[in-house]
Amino acid sequence: MIEDILKLIEYAIKGLNTKSRLDKEYFDRFIEPIWDEFQKVHDDYKASFRNYIDMMSQPQCNVDAVLKALLADSVDTEDMRIRLEKLMDHLPPARSKAKGEHLKHLLEAIREYFFMHHAGRYTVTCGIKNIRFFGVIALSRAEHPELLKNTIAFFEEMLEAVQRHYRRVAEAYYSLRKLSLA
Repeated sequence: MIEDILKLIEYAIKGLNTKSRLDKEYFDRFIEPIWDEFQKVHDDYKASFRNYIDMMSQPQCNVDAVLKALLADSVDTEDMRIRLEKLMDHLPPARSKAKGEHLKHLLEAIREYFFMHHAGRYTVTCGIKNIRFFGVIALSRAEHPELLKNTIAFFEEMLEAVQRHYRRVAEAYYSLRKLSLA
């Protein structure tokens, strides 16, 4: 009788260890790559927006150079956005309902990051990639110094907006991480 109870306890411990190992493997193989790719994309947006602001803040702003940087950045980073999108699209379902809900929140937060609604001085509802193209449009009309100042203000505001949206993604990621690795 005592042996049976000890075997049952041993079996339960093995089951818990197996579940914990599977949760960690799922997290490491599927969630962590999504987070890593998202981080690269977010860091690129921040660096790009800061670069545009710096370029436009120069006393003799070369609008053509800023336009070229905007277009080149969009093309050069398309592969990162595609990798992230495909990682999310082909993600196997989570094993538990609780983890599934946390995973859903993470994926929703990332998708909202890329299709943001921002209402400030500039109201924007668009894919984040299009923010660069709003900049192109604004810069193409930036011959007047006041319009250039407005374009700088636009990118400053968008930089703050992507950082706020990043917070939501980070909160969802770390919540799922805590649950998966506990």
